[in-house]
Amino acid sequence: MGITGTSRVAAFNELLREISAPVLADLVGCHPRFAAERASALASDWADYAAIRARPSPTRP
Repeated sequence: MGITGTSRVAAFNELLREISAPVLADLVGCHPRFAAERASALASDWADYAAIRARPSPTRP
């Protein structure tokens, strides 16, 4: 199919920026620890997601 390992890793990393590691691990069938380690390496571990969502958003003019 022409999909290289590098392409797979790039796609996985991009998905980690979009959704949390446990959710992605479940979707693609990898170990949650692997996904969490990759997310941590990318500095997108989603640990503060709930706190960010709880902050009031600035009002738009």
